[in-house]
Amino acid sequence: MRGILSAAGYVPYRRLARADIKDFMGSGGGKGTRAVASHDEDTTTLGVEAARLAMRSVPGHSPESLWFATSVPAYLDKTNATAVAAALRLPGDVGAYDFGGMLTDSMTAHPKICPNTGELHFFGAGNIFEPHVSYHRADADGRLTISRPIDVPALTLMHDFALTAEHVVFLDLPLLFDLRVALGGSFERDLPYRWDDQYRARLGVLRRDDPYGQLRWFDIDPCFVFHVVNAHDVTARGENAIALEVLRYDEMWRHNSEFGTDAALWRWTINLDTGVVEESQLDDRGVEFPRIDDRLAGTSARYSVAVGSDALIRYDLQRDTAVEHRFDSAGEAGAPGEAVFAPAIGRPDELAGWYLTYVYNSVTDSSDLVVIDASDFEGEPVARIRMPRRVPHGFHGNWIAD
Repeated sequence: MRGILSAAGYVPYRRLARADIKDFMGSGGGKGTRAVASHDEDTTTLGVEAARLAMRSVPGHSPESLWFATSVPAYLDKTNATAVAAALRLPGDVGAYDFGGMLTDSMTAHPKICPNTGELHFFGAGNIFEPHVSYHRADADGRLTISRPIDVPALTLMHDFALTAEHVVFLDLPLLFDLRVALGGSFERDLPYRWDDQYRARLGVLRRDDPYGQLRWFDIDPCFVFHVVNAHDVTARGENAIALEVLRYDEMWRHNSEFGTDAALWRWTINLDTGVVEESQLDDRGVEFPRIDDRLAGTSARYSVAVGSDALIRYDLQRDTAVEHRFDSAGEAGAPGEAVFAPAIGRPDELAGWYLTYVYNSVTDSSDLVVIDASDFEGEPVARIRMPRRVPHGFHGNWIAD
């Protein structure tokens, strides 16, 4: 059985007054206290305790696989997942994969699978010491084949990247790690990154057939991007370029990590001959969490669906048009989350399938799984399924066929 049966969290018992943090650091502070780990606690032990609480609420159920994500790994050889599985005494056939201990790095939340080769492309970021960013590649059998550093001058918040049939594109943008905020943020969930007007915004291009070769860097206007829509190589009519669609913020977290602006759909066209990036805004609606048909990652996919205000917005990336499926009518009230495309079996058409999204109703504090026919995007949903409990709003998701 696949799905979320239980969720739990574990917070360290000990607390440190924020006023004491401010006295020591000379900045930060705020009201109340902050949870701090004891000398015998780390991210792995905290993960084990959270997992035990989650498993205790669903007795008789054992997970099929174990996924462990942390921004501060306890073991540099990255055997954290197998350590958690052992501490939980999970059966030996429960998958807890760590690339055979070869991956000595973190992993992005947005890896890309090449539809042609089956390779998994991803990067690690978050190390306050150099290299701040590293690029990795695993073959279709799960063997780690490539690991190399990406030279960036500071620890920038790199959340996503782009993949095409021939290139990998990295986003080096002016949102930088701030140690003072990390040690004494102004509020409990203040993320330790701040906007830096002096930091250059640029795109780094690496050829896939020369993974240890030199990156080419291309300057762009200052901005920030959490999520890349898609990217593809442009070679028609003698062109030599890369086209990226992204959800672009003008700036991000200048004074704190609260969201004050929305992202909009933009296209960057990197001319590999002239070294110039053409930047164009395609829409002015505020959107986030874009998705395409994953079978077309790195190719010229036509459609992308993003989350707007009480609506899903589907963009035609070839015609630069858009249509909406709204959720503010009487029978459909609620805020949609990321829409995942489930293709019809044996049908390569982007309109042959369904979009699945969780819709949260804040009045009833409940969630529905809504299914929309891709060929009738503006029409009524083909199904609306009430979830037995609220699904945390704003999560990413994937469709995994049986």
